[in-house]
Amino acid sequence: MYDVKACKDSFVLLSNSDDKNSSNPLYEIQLGNSWNTSCVFHIENDSLDAGSRYMQNKNTPNILNCNMYLPFWISWAGGKITYGTGLVVAENKLDSWISTNQFAVRGIEVYTSFSETGDWNIHLEGSCQEIYQANNRYQSGEYTVYHNDKSIRVYCSFEESWGYTYISKASYGTAVNMSKLYSTRKFAKTRIRWSSGTQKEVTVENLLSYQSSTTLYFGYNSYSNYQGPELTNVNIMSPYIFLGFLPMSLATNYNTQGYRTAGVDYTFKNCDTIPSSYITFYYNPNNAYPDIVGISNSFMTGWIDRSSPLASNRNMDAEFYFDWEMHMGGCGGYMTSHSVSNTRAALGLPFVIFTEFELIFCNSYSSHLKFQHDFHDFWCTNCEEGLCEDCENIHKSTKSTRTHKIISIDDYQEIKDVLVSQVCEQHGKSYDLYCPTHDNAICIGCIDQHKSCSQVIPLTEAVVNIKESTALTDLEDTINGALHDSKTNIKVIKSSAEAFDKQEEKIKKHIKEVREDLNKHLDEMEKKLTKDFSTKSENCKTAYANTITQIMSSDDKLKKLKKGTENLKRIASNKQIFLGTRKIGKVVEKEINSMKSICDAEKSYEIDFELDANISSFLNNVSHLGRISIKEYNANLQFQEPNLNQAQMQVSPPLEQELQLKYKLKLEKRNFKLVVTGCIMLTNGDVLIADHWITDIVLISHESGSDCNYIQIRGRPYDLTMIDPDHIAITWKFCYLYAGCYES
Repeated sequence: MYDVKACKDSFVLLSNSDDKNSSNPLYEIQLGNSWNTSCVFHIENDSLDAGSRYMQNKNTPNILNCNMYLPFWISWAGGKITYGTGLVVAENKLDSWISTNQFAVRGIEVYTSFSETGDWNIHLEGSCQEIYQANNRYQSGEYTVYHNDKSIRVYCSFEESWGYTYISKASYGTAVNMSKLYSTRKFAKTRIRWSSGTQKEVTVENLLSYQSSTTLYFGYNSYSNYQGPELTNVNIMSPYIFLGFLPMSLATNYNTQGYRTAGVDYTFKNCDTIPSSYITFYYNPNNAYPDIVGISNSFMTGWIDRSSPLASNRNMDAEFYFDWEMHMGGCGGYMTSHSVSNTRAALGLPFVIFTEFELIFCNSYSSHLKFQHDFHDFWCTNCEEGLCEDCENIHKSTKSTRTHKIISIDDYQEIKDVLVSQVCEQHGKSYDLYCPTHDNAICIGCIDQHKSCSQVIPLTEAVVNIKESTALTDLEDTINGALHDSKTNIKVIKSSAEAFDKQEEKIKKHIKEVREDLNKHLDEMEKKLTKDFSTKSENCKTAYANTITQIMSSDDKLKKLKKGTENLKRIASNKQIFLGTRKIGKVVEKEINSMKSICDAEKSYEIDFELDANISSFLNNVSHLGRISIKEYNANLQFQEPNLNQAQMQVSPPLEQELQLKYKLKLEKRNFKLVVTGCIMLTNGDVLIADHWITDIVLISHESGSDCNYIQIRGRPYDLTMIDPDHIAITWKFCYLYAGCYES
């Protein structure tokens, strides 16, 4: 892409030589010659023979301007020479021509002929990100970038929030500065092309367990700190692009390793500490067959199997797909593009498009990406994770999470400061039990520490009716009482401070009256007394102010805790309320004790001034007008003790209910005997009964109370239970005539 200001005869040379060797073939594009045409020349060498050149003309009147820069673009992808106006490749095309003797372009030269002069501005973007930002392009496609003044053909895929750079094999003669082509190494994309022409793509990244300790590695003919590719393949297929997963420092271990693709971890156990952890993409300019081919397995092909089809308008030319080699471990596997249906692959280097937003993986389902400001739409109180709109739909439709409580992110913001973790810090498992003896929620891993505790109960029982429990009421009453005491004590302290101010004013007036009766000889004594008075007075007022500030600070905290408690009660789950009540109670108790300590230590001050009785008689001899004294005594501020014991030991008893008979069911014997071993009621009121004497379960309609449908199973039923409204589980026994019985 370039701008040129010239009257006529602007030339662009695309040469196979990077050192101006005229014997190498070249393309010559001439714009605006004397006959109002533009031309493409293909010149094989410098022999000047007619057979060594080819020319194609295009009528282009007034294509140049003597006084104005005009933009043009030229493309030579796949040997197809195309040129046009503007700075968007493939738009406003003027002409194109396909070379029969194609060659790699390694040098570019521009000039005007004869006596013509021209001014040129050459656009040399170094990455797809620069191309996007410079021209605000949103159209994916083939572009040219420049590293060290050398051209590199790339495919820029501009997507919703990230872009991806794919390098062309046609640029194999130019070294690539990989750091210019990506803005993160947390993940990458791979595209796969089958011999049929089908193209797919998928995201790859490190295993979740390694993402906090390492990133991916992107290298051109390099693999610093990684185990490199097989040398026998390197020798015949270089140059290459290297995608590293785990560096040798992490991979040289007998541990779990692998990669993550489409949000799924693929793992293997490294059995011999071989630290290979990579996919290498070979330019393979000579189309060599790999010296080592390898074989595939389901672990190694996970990134291929989970790839998604590309829309036809996003397909790339074959020049962007490389021969590849993948090696994992140590018992992971080794394979090449010839191991999997003769596939080829491309590496997409990620760069951020909208840099003003922070891009993050969705917490629950990381196969898709969201902007930070779009991400937090919902919050799952069970999983303690934020959900985007897509994840919320998945959460509701997934069997294991469909019963979870999901709230809006606005509601979550109201209670996030008072929520506590529902997972045991020691064992990393969910709190499922409660020990009243130690007043602790515990997980299954904590059982050994509570063997001597006889009253361990399920946490679901402990949180029954928690919103109506005295524990929550006591917590609210305690907070409200503390806030009331705080307000009352602030009034008392302010009243004491006001009285102190009146005392201060009275003494100031008295001093001034005395001072007016004294002559200039007393000026120095007045200064000493006033200084002493001011110092002591300021200390007392500072003490009052500090106490008020401390109490108001605790007061603000209690107000926030009150609001948090109200929101917790209104929004959170029972389990969270239970755990949150304990946490808030401890914080409230701490704040109240802090305020109580402040109030216990608070002093009230009374200021006074005593004039020397003899001062009138010996004004010429007395050195002090009087003395300032401060009398301290306990302010006796009131603060009620926190009543949180019940809040921390609360276990709600089950509600007592009087049962009433709704209807009766009648079941007739189908055989000469009836053995009922199990019974459940379905959500619609129908009843299922297990009759162990026959190999059926009996469905009785709740409407009639007697209509029976017999459902045959594989054996004689013991019992049955409901998993969810659509599924039940049955235990049964089956006997063979000669082989005995078995149970399931």
